[in-house]
Amino acid sequence: MGDVISVVPSKYDRIFEVFADSYLDTIKAPAIVVDDGLSRTIKQKYSMFRYIESPKPFAFCLSVNAGIIAAGGADILLFNDDCYIHTKEADKILHNGAYSDKRIGLVAPMMTNVQNRDQLVSDVKSAGVFITKNNITFVCVYMKRSIITEVGLLDEEYRHGVADREDIDYCVRVRQAGYELGISPTCFVEHGGSRFGRTISNTRFLEGQMELAHRNREYFTRKWGHG
Repeated sequence: MGDVISVVPSKYDRIFEVFADSYLDTIKAPAIVVDDGLSRTIKQKYSMFRYIESPKPFAFCLSVNAGIIAAGGADILLFNDDCYIHTKEADKILHNGAYSDKRIGLVAPMMTNVQNRDQLVSDVKSAGVFITKNNITFVCVYMKRSIITEVGLLDEEYRHGVADREDIDYCVRVRQAGYELGISPTCFVEHGGSRFGRTISNTRFLEGQMELAHRNREYFTRKWGHG
């Protein structure tokens, strides 16, 4: 397997601790943590990770881009910090899926609490990566470095609020470049849920953030001509 580095924007100690424990149980690839306020205690506990400072104020796309740049030439396995990884060697499985077909630009695992229904299918007969016509959220996604080089980084105009539309924007750009979006049915990552004290990912949606997120949606509509 070629070089793979995970990128994980993170802010909250308790959430990151749950994620980090599952990561160390399942994944061999090194990780870059884009730190937006983790305590010194947590960073000392998980000193095996590399930490870089998150751009301020926090925006998902800015933090992800900082991690991608810091990773150099490696492929990127992007995670939200509110993910619990269930599948051993998830990095290897997603890597193999990404390189199984030249048409594939991005690969995501099966997940909970995501909008793409294809990722929620429980009775998948094929073990190979299958193509989805829906967009995949960047809660967890494998990005080949060649795709990043061709398509570019996430659009940093999506800097308002927390995380809204920058992942859909990237999916559109990948498809425009002639690639497909894949899903690996043999890899499962839990998003949010009771392990993190909630059923959906909403920790960063503080007062006023939802209103700011609407600016991202407005920008997306201006850019692509539809919502």
